[in-house]
Amino acid sequence: MAGQRACGSISGVTLIELLVTMAILALLLTSLAPAFHHLEQRRRIAGVSREFLSTLMLTRQAAIERSQRVTLCPSADGTTCLPEGQWHRGWLVFADLDRDREHDSGESVVSSHGRLDGVTLTSSRWRRRISFKPLGTAGGSNATFTLCAGGEADPRAIVLSRLGRARVSETRPGGEALECPESP
Repeated sequence: MAGQRACGSISGVTLIELLVTMAILALLLTSLAPAFHHLEQRRRIAGVSREFLSTLMLTRQAAIERSQRVTLCPSADGTTCLPEGQWHRGWLVFADLDRDREHDSGESVVSSHGRLDGVTLTSSRWRRRISFKPLGTAGGSNATFTLCAGGEADPRAIVLSRLGRARVSETRPGGEALECPESP
């Protein structure tokens, strides 16, 4: 009877074969782990850059629709603006009725966002608040927001023009390379 096993014959792998296979698998996973970490950092940077870009567009649209100044500022608690440009601690969008670029009682909150984990998002020195006017312009000077996840992932910049247009870039305006500050 061809193709039949003898009674009592068992086919399988030996302990040594199993250990060798597991060792090879462990080596492969160890060598691939940094690549997966780098991919995760790049994915996180891309996601946060889209999210912050959407917030800039929401703020601009709210100013146009309401025909009033709407301000975006860094905020750790969703109610008060931080004095420094550390946007990774969170942000707040509000109708700035008295135009003081600070959220006061009676000024409605349009949107807020909590802390970003594992990334830094910082603004250029002079633009710690972004106020959009009813025509959709951002006034002041251009702003550059630098987004970093540490490690090997390349930083990104979100560049906002005075006219209110925002874009994502891999360099600073003028082509300068982006540099990340020390960890958040």
